[in-house]
Amino acid sequence: MHRYVHFLFFAKEKGGYNFDLGVFSTKKNALQKIEQVKDTVGFRDYPKECFIIEKKAVKDFSKGEKISGKSLYWIDHMYELEEDGKEYLCWTHCGYYRYKKDAVKALERYKTKTRFGKKYPDEFYLDRIRVDDFESIWDEGFVPL
Repeated sequence: MHRYVHFLFFAKEKGGYNFDLGVFSTKKNALQKIEQVKDTVGFRDYPKECFIIEKKAVKDFSKGEKISGKSLYWIDHMYELEEDGKEYLCWTHCGYYRYKKDAVKALERYKTKTRFGKKYPDEFYLDRIRVDDFESIWDEGFVPL
């Protein structure tokens, strides 16, 4: 069965670097995280519209099983691209997985079946994240460059 999580990130500008702020079991919890960090160094210099919440599906949960506090595995792909004398960080969020073995299989598929994976196979990142972790990511803000 699919369960949904709310992926929260901060995008300073289109095509610019994104800050991952966490994965939340409800949109209400993601909004609570925004309230927690919006007045910290760096974040306070940008409008609230820079905080973006995306709803993502995660497979392999039993009906009624709580997702809060569970660990998930996620795959990101990032590489730098230069165009017209400007450097861009290209970022693709590839998905969340309940089990590491499923994430590793998906990672191998991305490397061989996607255009960006074939071109930049060593730029994938597999990490573990806990749902509704309010205290771990970017709590103190960031230093704008």
